[in-house]
Amino acid sequence: AALKSIMLPVCDGVCYQHPQEDLLISQLLDIRHREMSPDQVYKILRDFIVLPQLRGKIFETFDPRIVEMVNHIRNSVQENLKLDVFAASVNLSTSRLEKLFKQQVGVPITRYRMCYRVFIGITLLALGHSVTESALSAGLASTAHFSKSFSTIHRVPPSLFFLKPPYVQPHISDDLVESIKLLTA
Repeated sequence: AALKSIMLPVCDGVCYQHPQEDLLISQLLDIRHREMSPDQVYKILRDFIVLPQLRGKIFETFDPRIVEMVNHIRNSVQENLKLDVFAASVNLSTSRLEKLFKQQVGVPITRYRMCYRVFIGITLLALGHSVTESALSAGLASTAHFSKSFSTIHRVPPSLFFLKPPYVQPHISDDLVESIKLLTA
């Protein structure tokens, strides 16, 4: 929401022409060529992307049930829970949860859940886990399911990023690494 207020929209959820776009590109290229901790990378990017006058402002408030739902999805990534279980956990009907979630988050709950699982799978791959272990730890049924989900979300196969040079050089925060360790323990 903060970035949407200073950038030009292309379509729903996609904006361009950041006021500091040239500096941001320069910083990204610099980050790629330097040894930096994930926390350093995060700070540099946050400071360039979110302008000082936008920091700390509240642009949108979220229904506490949706915040709880997002946390529930993240904490149960390996479980294949049905939507009615999620709905019951926040005392909503399934249809009301679906409508409220899409309204608040911008994507259907099932898409958010799949995107999160693919994100976990990608993170595990970047940490050196096998494709099979990454897929299963992210709650996906198989490597084929991971590949299909990745391709659906990103419109390219995962092999484009992970199996061909130049290989991905991840910058992963310590907090994320710690939370991921819980999945693979």
